[in-house]
Amino acid sequence: MEMRKYPAVFHPEPDGGWLVCFKDIPGCLTCGEDLQDAYEMAQSALALWLYDTDAPDPSSLEDVRAEEGDVVMLVEEGPGEDIIVCTPYPACGQALREGLKAKRFTMHRTAQLLGVEYRQIACLAQGKGYPCPKFAQRIGALLGLDWTRLVP
Repeated sequence: MEMRKYPAVFHPEPDGGWLVCFKDIPGCLTCGEDLQDAYEMAQSALALWLYDTDAPDPSSLEDVRAEEGDVVMLVEEGPGEDIIVCTPYPACGQALREGLKAKRFTMHRTAQLLGVEYRQIACLAQGKGYPCPKFAQRIGALLGLDWTRLVP
């Protein structure tokens, strides 16, 4: 699948950092400590908002209005490899807990090895959601379990 690109406005915050918003996707906001961090966060936010949806066509850069000091650039959606769908799915929690126990991994260690936040693994282990297929495959490979047990 081709990664989609959307124009984003990077607005410098008075106390430092950058706020990022997308004209074409109202409500898709994120921020970062510096411009590079903000860009990476924007890629993740975009991937999350576009996950499994029919997205609007992106505007051209010329159609995006910005204030003085703002930076406008195209942001390519991130790979979306750690998206969690927040729909209860207890079977995912049970499979993940079994995999953690079999490998003798803590949720903290698993999060570190996968490069995600602890709360993402905790959410899955509690059966509060399920991972997208790419993330499920990564979890399955790490814990040595059939990744299809993690998704409905």
